[in-house]
Amino acid sequence: MSILSWVSWGGKPTKLLEDRIDRLYHEIEHPNRLEVRPYVDTAGMSGGADFLEDIYNTVGTGRKGGTFSFEWWFRDQLTAQITAADEDLSDIQSLINSKYANSRMETYQDPLPDAKVGEWVFTCRVEPQLDAIHPISFRDSTGDPLDGDPYSSTLPKFVNENDVRLIVQGCGKPISSKWYKRGRIGGDGDRIADSTRQGTLSIGLRQETTKVVKSDLNEDLAKDMQKQVSDETFRTSIRLMAIGPDKSDVQTALEKAAKSFSKYDYANKQKLRPTYFKHTGNINEAEDLVRRRVRKRSPVGRFLHGTSNAFTIQEWEGLFHLPNGSIEVPDVKWATRESGPGVPRESHTFHSNLDLGDSEPEVAD
Repeated sequence: MSILSWVSWGGKPTKLLEDRIDRLYHEIEHPNRLEVRPYVDTAGMSGGADFLEDIYNTVGTGRKGGTFSFEWWFRDQLTAQITAADEDLSDIQSLINSKYANSRMETYQDPLPDAKVGEWVFTCRVEPQLDAIHPISFRDSTGDPLDGDPYSSTLPKFVNENDVRLIVQGCGKPISSKWYKRGRIGGDGDRIADSTRQGTLSIGLRQETTKVVKSDLNEDLAKDMQKQVSDETFRTSIRLMAIGPDKSDVQTALEKAAKSFSKYDYANKQKLRPTYFKHTGNINEAEDLVRRRVRKRSPVGRFLHGTSNAFTIQEWEGLFHLPNGSIEVPDVKWATRESGPGVPRESHTFHSNLDLGDSEPEVAD
Protein backbone atom coordinates (compact mmCIF):
# COMPACT_ATOMS: atom_id res chain seq x y z
CA MET A 1 0.00 0.00 0.00
CA SER A 2 1.36 3.39 -0.95
CA ILE A 3 1.95 5.76 1.94
CA LEU A 4 -0.11 8.34 0.04
CA SER A 5 -3.14 6.09 0.36
CA TRP A 6 -3.38 6.57 4.09
CA VAL A 7 -1.58 9.85 4.87
CA SER A 8 -3.22 13.05 3.77
CA TRP A 9 -3.09 16.74 4.54
CA GLY A 10 -6.87 16.47 4.44
CA GLY A 11 -7.35 13.18 6.28
CA LYS A 12 -10.63 11.90 7.61
CA PRO A 13 -11.85 9.79 10.55
CA THR A 14 -11.95 5.99 10.48
CA LYS A 15 -14.74 3.86 11.95
CA LEU A 16 -13.77 1.73 14.94
CA LEU A 17 -14.67 -1.90 14.33
CA GLU A 18 -14.45 -4.58 17.00
CA ASP A 19 -11.13 -5.96 15.77
CA ARG A 20 -9.62 -2.47 15.76
CA ILE A 21 -10.72 -1.84 19.34
CA ASP A 22 -9.28 -5.20 20.41
CA ARG A 23 -6.02 -4.30 18.69
CA LEU A 24 -5.69 -0.93 20.42
CA TYR A 25 -6.97 -1.83 23.89
CA HIS A 26 -5.96 -5.46 24.41
CA GLU A 27 -3.29 -6.65 21.98
CA ILE A 28 -0.65 -3.93 22.37
CA GLU A 29 1.72 -3.74 25.32
CA HIS A 30 1.57 -0.27 26.85
CA PRO A 31 3.03 1.47 29.90
CA ASN A 32 1.06 2.47 32.98
CA ARG A 33 0.11 6.12 33.15
CA LEU A 34 0.19 8.60 35.98
CA GLU A 35 -2.72 11.03 36.08
CA VAL A 36 -1.58 14.29 37.68
CA ARG A 37 -3.90 16.90 39.11
CA PRO A 38 -1.65 19.95 39.42
CA TYR A 39 -2.02 22.22 42.42
CA VAL A 40 -2.86 25.81 41.51
CA ASP A 41 -0.06 27.38 43.59
CA THR A 42 3.17 25.97 42.10
CA ALA A 43 5.93 27.18 39.77
CA GLY A 44 3.88 26.15 36.74
CA MET A 45 5.60 26.55 33.38
CA SER A 46 8.58 28.39 34.88
CA GLY A 47 9.58 25.19 36.68
CA GLY A 48 9.13 23.05 33.61
CA ALA A 49 12.71 23.07 32.32
CA ASP A 50 14.15 21.91 35.67
CA PHE A 51 11.51 19.18 35.90
CA LEU A 52 12.26 18.01 32.36
CA GLU A 53 15.99 18.02 33.05
CA ASP A 54 15.34 15.64 35.95
CA ILE A 55 13.19 13.43 33.72
CA TYR A 56 15.97 13.45 31.12
CA ASN A 57 18.40 12.15 33.75
CA THR A 58 15.86 9.65 35.11
CA VAL A 59 14.97 8.05 31.78
CA GLY A 60 18.54 8.11 30.46
CA THR A 61 20.20 8.33 27.06
CA GLY A 62 21.71 5.84 24.67
CA ARG A 63 20.43 2.46 23.56
CA LYS A 64 19.42 1.52 27.10
CA GLY A 65 17.63 4.81 27.64
CA GLY A 66 13.88 4.81 27.94
CA THR A 67 11.02 6.99 26.76
CA PHE A 68 8.29 8.93 28.48
CA SER A 69 5.19 10.79 27.41
CA PHE A 70 3.34 13.86 28.65
CA GLU A 71 -0.28 13.96 27.59
CA TRP A 72 -3.45 15.97 27.94
CA TRP A 73 -6.66 13.94 27.94
CA PHE A 74 -10.09 15.46 27.58
CA ARG A 75 -13.14 13.48 28.65
CA ASP A 76 -15.45 15.85 30.52
CA GLN A 77 -12.35 17.53 32.02
CA LEU A 78 -8.73 18.15 31.00
CA THR A 79 -6.30 15.87 32.82
CA ALA A 80 -2.51 15.73 32.64
CA GLN A 81 -1.00 12.27 32.11
CA ILE A 82 2.59 11.00 32.24
CA THR A 83 3.73 7.54 31.12
CA ALA A 84 7.07 5.78 31.44
CA ALA A 85 8.49 2.41 32.35
CA ASP A 86 7.34 1.39 35.83
CA GLU A 87 10.71 2.00 37.49
CA ASP A 88 10.99 5.44 35.87
CA LEU A 89 7.36 6.33 36.61
CA SER A 90 7.96 5.83 40.32
CA ASP A 91 10.93 8.21 40.19
CA ILE A 92 8.89 10.76 38.19
CA GLN A 93 6.19 10.56 40.85
CA SER A 94 8.80 11.48 43.46
CA LEU A 95 9.97 14.40 41.30
CA ILE A 96 6.43 15.75 41.10
CA ASN A 97 6.07 15.51 44.88
CA SER A 98 9.29 17.48 45.22
CA LYS A 99 8.79 20.14 42.54
CA TYR A 100 4.99 20.46 42.39
CA ALA A 101 3.98 20.03 46.03
CA ASN A 102 0.34 19.19 46.78
CA SER A 103 -0.38 17.88 43.30
CA ARG A 104 -2.44 14.67 43.35
CA MET A 105 -1.42 11.55 41.45
CA GLU A 106 -3.22 8.35 40.53
CA THR A 107 -1.91 5.42 38.49
CA TYR A 108 -4.02 3.82 35.75
CA GLN A 109 -3.54 0.90 33.39
CA ASP A 110 -5.92 1.74 30.54
CA PRO A 111 -4.09 2.93 27.39
CA LEU A 112 -6.85 5.16 25.95
CA PRO A 113 -10.17 6.74 26.87
CA ASP A 114 -13.08 4.33 26.51
CA ALA A 115 -14.39 3.64 23.02
CA LYS A 116 -17.30 1.74 21.50
CA VAL A 117 -17.69 -0.24 18.30
CA GLY A 118 -19.02 2.04 15.58
CA GLU A 119 -17.42 5.22 16.93
CA TRP A 120 -14.90 7.22 14.90
CA VAL A 121 -11.19 7.82 15.42
CA PHE A 122 -9.10 10.57 13.82
CA THR A 123 -5.37 11.14 14.29
CA CYS A 124 -2.63 13.53 13.26
CA ARG A 125 1.07 14.07 13.83
CA VAL A 126 2.46 17.55 14.54
CA GLU A 127 5.99 18.16 13.24
CA PRO A 128 8.35 21.10 12.57
CA GLN A 129 8.48 22.38 9.00
CA LEU A 130 12.15 23.40 9.07
CA ASP A 131 15.32 21.68 10.25
CA ALA A 132 15.38 20.98 13.98
CA ILE A 133 18.15 23.55 14.50
CA HIS A 134 15.44 26.19 13.97
CA PRO A 135 13.71 26.57 17.35
CA ILE A 136 10.06 27.08 18.04
CA SER A 137 9.07 29.96 20.30
CA PHE A 138 10.09 29.38 23.93
CA ARG A 139 10.01 31.29 27.21
CA ASP A 140 13.61 32.54 27.29
CA SER A 141 13.98 33.08 23.55
CA THR A 142 15.98 36.12 22.47
CA GLY A 143 14.10 36.56 19.20
CA ASP A 144 10.53 35.38 19.84
CA PRO A 145 9.72 34.58 23.48
CA LEU A 146 6.38 33.12 24.50
CA ASP A 147 3.96 35.68 25.88
CA GLY A 148 3.10 34.06 29.20
CA ASP A 149 1.90 30.49 29.53
CA PRO A 150 0.54 29.35 26.12
CA TYR A 151 -1.86 27.01 27.91
CA SER A 152 -4.14 29.99 28.54
CA SER A 153 -5.04 29.90 24.84
CA THR A 154 -4.20 26.32 23.77
CA LEU A 155 -5.86 24.18 26.46
CA PRO A 156 -9.36 25.63 25.85
CA LYS A 157 -9.02 24.37 22.26
CA PHE A 158 -8.71 20.81 23.62
CA VAL A 159 -12.16 21.06 25.21
CA ASN A 160 -15.04 19.52 23.26
CA GLU A 161 -18.70 18.69 23.48
CA ASN A 162 -20.82 15.90 21.98
CA ASP A 163 -18.89 13.15 23.81
CA VAL A 164 -15.64 13.63 21.87
CA ARG A 165 -12.59 12.35 23.76
CA LEU A 166 -9.18 13.81 22.88
CA ILE A 167 -5.54 12.97 23.56
CA VAL A 168 -2.68 15.40 22.89
CA GLN A 169 0.56 13.48 23.38
CA GLY A 170 4.23 14.38 23.41
CA CYS A 171 6.60 11.37 23.51
CA GLY A 172 10.24 11.99 24.31
CA LYS A 173 13.45 9.96 24.25
CA PRO A 174 16.59 11.62 25.64
CA ILE A 175 19.37 12.07 23.08
CA SER A 176 22.91 13.35 23.41
CA SER A 177 24.19 16.74 22.28
CA LYS A 178 25.47 15.08 19.09
CA TRP A 179 22.12 15.97 17.48
CA TYR A 180 23.43 19.56 17.24
CA LYS A 181 26.06 18.43 14.71
CA ARG A 182 23.22 17.78 12.23
CA GLY A 183 24.08 15.71 9.13
CA ARG A 184 26.59 15.81 6.30
CA ILE A 185 24.13 17.85 4.25
CA GLY A 186 22.48 19.60 7.18
CA GLY A 187 25.72 21.02 8.50
CA ASP A 188 26.95 21.77 12.02
CA GLY A 189 24.60 23.76 14.26
CA ASP A 190 27.12 26.54 14.86
CA ARG A 191 27.79 26.80 11.14
CA ILE A 192 24.08 27.11 10.41
CA ALA A 193 23.76 29.79 13.09
CA ASP A 194 26.71 31.73 11.68
CA SER A 195 25.27 31.46 8.17
CA THR A 196 21.97 32.74 9.50
CA ARG A 197 23.74 35.66 11.13
CA GLN A 198 25.66 36.50 7.94
CA GLY A 199 22.87 35.79 5.45
CA THR A 200 24.75 32.94 3.72
CA LEU A 201 24.26 29.21 3.45
CA SER A 202 26.75 26.40 2.87
CA ILE A 203 25.35 23.46 0.92
CA GLY A 204 26.54 20.14 -0.47
CA LEU A 205 28.04 17.03 1.11
CA ARG A 206 31.39 18.76 1.67
CA GLN A 207 29.87 22.11 2.54
CA GLU A 208 31.97 23.68 -0.22
CA THR A 209 29.34 25.68 -2.08
CA THR A 210 28.16 28.94 -0.57
CA LYS A 211 25.39 31.11 -1.88
CA VAL A 212 23.74 34.27 -0.64
CA VAL A 213 20.28 33.64 0.78
CA LYS A 214 17.75 36.44 0.93
CA SER A 215 16.47 35.99 4.45
CA ASP A 216 15.16 38.00 7.38
CA LEU A 217 16.74 35.66 9.88
CA ASN A 218 18.70 37.80 12.28
CA GLU A 219 21.15 37.91 15.12
CA ASP A 220 18.49 36.96 17.66
CA LEU A 221 17.56 33.78 15.81
CA ALA A 222 21.23 32.81 15.53
CA LYS A 223 21.60 33.27 19.30
CA ASP A 224 18.56 31.07 19.94
CA MET A 225 20.00 28.39 17.67
CA GLN A 226 23.27 28.36 19.59
CA LYS A 227 21.54 28.28 22.98
CA GLN A 228 20.35 24.77 22.15
CA VAL A 229 23.75 23.12 22.29
CA SER A 230 23.83 23.32 26.10
CA ASP A 231 20.26 22.12 26.64
CA GLU A 232 19.16 18.57 27.30
CA THR A 233 17.21 17.41 24.27
CA PHE A 234 14.53 14.83 23.46
CA ARG A 235 13.82 13.14 20.17
CA THR A 236 10.12 13.90 20.08
CA SER A 237 6.88 12.73 18.52
CA ILE A 238 3.72 14.81 18.96
CA ARG A 239 0.44 13.04 18.20
CA LEU A 240 -3.23 13.88 18.58
CA MET A 241 -6.19 11.53 18.57
CA ALA A 242 -9.94 12.15 18.85
CA ILE A 243 -12.65 9.50 19.40
CA GLY A 244 -16.40 10.03 19.37
CA PRO A 245 -19.78 8.90 18.05
CA ASP A 246 -20.13 11.55 15.33
CA LYS A 247 -17.67 11.67 12.43
CA SER A 248 -17.97 15.41 11.86
CA ASP A 249 -17.58 16.27 15.56
CA VAL A 250 -14.46 14.11 15.81
CA GLN A 251 -12.86 15.78 12.80
CA THR A 252 -13.70 19.28 14.03
CA ALA A 253 -12.32 18.58 17.51
CA LEU A 254 -9.01 17.20 16.27
CA GLU A 255 -8.41 19.95 13.73
CA LYS A 256 -9.19 22.64 16.32
CA ALA A 257 -6.67 21.16 18.76
CA ALA A 258 -4.00 20.66 16.08
CA LYS A 259 -4.24 24.25 14.87
CA SER A 260 -3.52 25.49 18.41
CA PHE A 261 0.14 24.54 17.91
CA SER A 262 0.55 27.61 15.71
CA LYS A 263 0.96 29.39 19.07
CA TYR A 264 4.56 28.13 19.04
CA ASP A 265 5.50 29.48 15.59
CA TYR A 266 8.80 31.35 15.71
CA ALA A 267 8.68 34.77 14.02
CA ASN A 268 7.44 33.47 10.68
CA LYS A 269 10.24 30.88 10.57
CA GLN A 270 9.89 27.54 12.36
CA LYS A 271 6.32 26.28 12.43
CA LEU A 272 4.58 23.23 13.87
CA ARG A 273 2.10 21.83 11.39
CA PRO A 274 -0.19 18.78 11.47
CA THR A 275 -0.32 15.88 9.04
CA TYR A 276 -3.72 14.18 9.17
CA PHE A 277 -4.34 10.48 8.54
CA LYS A 278 -7.14 8.45 7.00
CA HIS A 279 -8.23 4.84 6.51
CA THR A 280 -5.89 2.38 8.26
CA GLY A 281 -3.41 5.22 8.79
CA ASN A 282 -5.56 6.35 11.72
CA ILE A 283 -5.34 2.90 13.31
CA ASN A 284 -1.59 2.68 12.74
CA GLU A 285 -1.01 6.11 14.26
CA ALA A 286 -3.31 5.27 17.18
CA GLU A 287 -1.21 2.15 17.73
CA ASP A 288 1.95 4.27 17.89
CA LEU A 289 0.18 6.54 20.36
CA VAL A 290 -0.75 3.57 22.57
CA ARG A 291 2.81 2.25 22.44
CA ARG A 292 4.16 5.76 23.18
CA ARG A 293 6.53 5.31 20.26
CA VAL A 294 9.09 7.96 19.28
CA ARG A 295 9.75 8.15 15.56
CA LYS A 296 13.22 8.56 14.08
CA ARG A 297 14.78 8.94 10.67
CA SER A 298 16.44 6.07 8.91
CA PRO A 299 20.21 5.68 9.49
CA VAL A 300 20.85 7.16 6.04
CA GLY A 301 18.53 10.08 6.76
CA ARG A 302 20.25 10.80 10.08
CA PHE A 303 23.67 10.60 8.43
CA LEU A 304 22.71 13.10 5.74
CA HIS A 305 20.35 15.43 7.60
CA GLY A 306 20.63 14.74 11.33
CA THR A 307 17.82 14.13 13.80
CA SER A 308 14.61 15.60 12.40
CA ASN A 309 12.51 15.93 15.54
CA ALA A 310 14.83 17.20 18.29
CA PHE A 311 13.26 19.49 20.90
CA THR A 312 15.22 20.96 23.80
CA ILE A 313 13.86 21.13 27.34
CA GLN A 314 13.31 24.87 26.75
CA GLU A 315 11.00 24.04 23.84
CA TRP A 316 9.35 21.15 25.67
CA GLU A 317 8.66 23.43 28.64
CA GLY A 318 6.20 25.49 26.62
CA LEU A 319 4.64 22.51 24.85
CA PHE A 320 4.14 20.16 27.81
CA HIS A 321 4.25 21.17 31.46
CA LEU A 322 2.24 21.11 34.68
CA PRO A 323 0.49 24.49 34.85
CA ASN A 324 -0.56 26.58 37.82
CA GLY A 325 -3.69 28.60 38.41
CA SER A 326 -2.41 31.57 36.40
CA ILE A 327 -3.71 30.03 33.16
CA GLU A 328 -7.32 30.38 34.40
CA VAL A 329 -8.64 27.35 32.52
CA PRO A 330 -11.55 25.97 34.56
CA ASP A 331 -11.74 22.72 32.58
CA VAL A 332 -8.42 21.51 34.04
CA LYS A 333 -8.81 18.88 36.74
CA TRP A 334 -6.94 20.62 39.56
CA ALA A 335 -5.84 19.30 42.94
CA THR A 336 -8.15 20.61 45.64
CA ARG A 337 -6.14 19.96 48.80
CA GLU A 338 -4.83 22.80 50.91
CA SER A 339 -1.28 23.95 50.32
CA GLY A 340 1.28 22.80 52.82
CA PRO A 341 4.69 21.13 53.18
CA GLY A 342 5.32 17.50 53.78
CA VAL A 343 2.32 16.00 52.02
CA PRO A 344 3.06 12.27 51.63
CA ARG A 345 3.00 10.54 48.29
CA GLU A 346 -0.13 8.51 47.61
CA SER A 347 -0.17 4.98 46.20
CA HIS A 348 -3.06 3.73 44.09
CA THR A 349 -3.97 0.66 42.08
CA PHE A 350 -6.65 0.47 39.41
CA HIS A 351 -8.57 -1.95 37.30
CA SER A 352 -8.34 -1.77 33.52
CA ASN A 353 -11.44 -2.01 31.34
CA LEU A 354 -13.13 -0.23 28.47
CA ASP A 355 -15.66 1.68 30.56
CA LEU A 356 -13.28 3.87 32.53
CA GLY A 357 -14.79 7.30 32.10
CA ASP A 358 -16.73 7.19 35.38
CA SER A 359 -14.65 4.65 37.30
CA GLU A 360 -13.21 5.56 40.68
CA PRO A 361 -9.74 4.49 41.83
CA GLU A 362 -9.28 1.94 44.55
CA VAL A 363 -6.70 3.18 47.02
CA ALA A 364 -4.15 0.56 47.95
CA ASP A 365 -3.59 -0.28 51.59
